[in-house]
Amino acid sequence: MIGINDRHSMQVCGPSGKTNEGKAATYAFRSKEWAEAYGKEIHEAISLIKSKGAPVFWVGLPPAKNIRAADVGFLNDLFRSYAEKDGIGYIDVWDAFVDEDGDFTMRGPDVNGQSRLLRAADGLNFTKAGARKLALNLEREISRAVLHPAPAEPPVAVRGTNPPPVKPNERPLAGPVMPLTGQPSPVKGDALLGAARPAPSDARLVGSEPPAPARGRADDFSWPRPQEAPAAVQEGPGYAQGGSDVVTPRPSKPKPRGSNRKSGENVR
Repeated sequence: MIGINDRHSMQVCGPSGKTNEGKAATYAFRSKEWAEAYGKEIHEAISLIKSKGAPVFWVGLPPAKNIRAADVGFLNDLFRSYAEKDGIGYIDVWDAFVDEDGDFTMRGPDVNGQSRLLRAADGLNFTKAGARKLALNLEREISRAVLHPAPAEPPVAVRGTNPPPVKPNERPLAGPVMPLTGQPSPVKGDALLGAARPAPSDARLVGSEPPAPARGRADDFSWPRPQEAPAAVQEGPGYAQGGSDVVTPRPSKPKPRGSNRKSGENVR
């Protein structure tokens, strides 16, 4: 793990090996001067590796036992900053080896989600389960950068330049805007598409009675029903039909009893 043992002051010499005062300058760890001098070394290391023509990824430091998280975080910030400046990938593995509160932990979920011992007894190196978890994180981030690289940023337009004019025969990207509120905006001229039209009358639906249906139609539910026309009467004996009038037959008189007897019978 590069940088974990660099948490100490740094002595920097001048061009001739000494400063103007004849003594080497000493920079305290985490000072501004220390960060600038250490950053130059990071840049030189990245440039040397990039010269080989291979993709380069800088892996940040994980938390460690008995080492202040602020010191490790300070180094990781430097690594991330110079990795972005020199155009290489930076992979952060901090969250994979801390607990829910963000503190260092010896145990944690492995690649299968089971709680396992991830760090060795010294709290710095990794167990087999911890090394597999670290490798899985690196593989995922590297695959994401190699297989799905970030799209290139479009060039920034120069201020003061106008977009090219639209050609007269060029097809527009979108047609006219049609309002959906039922109140189209007024359109001047005799345009057909999108022209102003009177709103449809909803008087028959809201605020008034619906029109009466035609008599005898399927939607006529009035009661009582209209009188149906009389059915045609079949002709037969005793019926007389002329025009549209129908004559019903008259009932015949019952004959008196004994009318069938002979006239001379029972005459006394």
